Amino acid sequence: MPDLPPFAPPPAFLPGSDALILCRLAQDEPEWDEIAFIAAHDPGLSLRLLQAEPLAAGELERGLLTALARRLQALGDDLLRAWLLADESAPGALPAAAAQAPLTAACALLLARETGYPRPDEALLGGLWAPF
Repeated sequence: MPDLPPFAPPPAFLPGSDALILCRLAQDEPEWDEIAFIAAHDPGLSLRLLQAEPLAAGELERGLLTALARRLQALGDDLLRAWLLADESAPGALPAAAAQAPLTAACALLLARETGYPRPDEALLGGLWAPF
C-alpha cells in the first residue's frame, strides 16, 4: 500500500457511494443525474434499482444513466434515503459507531431542517464525522 499523506483518512473510512448519495440528497433539489452517475459506479445499488423496476425493451438506447436517474426519481429522495440507511450489505470493516454515521447524519439533517438551522449541510457533515 502506498504511503498516504498524514492528513488522509485511512482507505476504510473513505465515503462510499451511500454516503455520497446521502450528501447529494441533502440538497433542496437533488441532482438526479449526478446521483445516477454515483449509483452507476455501485454495482450493488444499480442491481437493486434494476431489480425494483426491470429494464423495458429498448430502454438502454437512451443510456444506463438515464434509466437509473428515472428509477431514482421515481423512488424519491425520502424512500431512497431510507433504502440507503437500511442497507445491510455494507462491509463489516467499519466500527459499529462508524456504521451508524449515515443514520446519525440523516437525523442531524432532519433536525436542522425542522428547527430552521440556517446551514443544514453542516449538520449532515457533523453527523457523518461524529463517530471519528
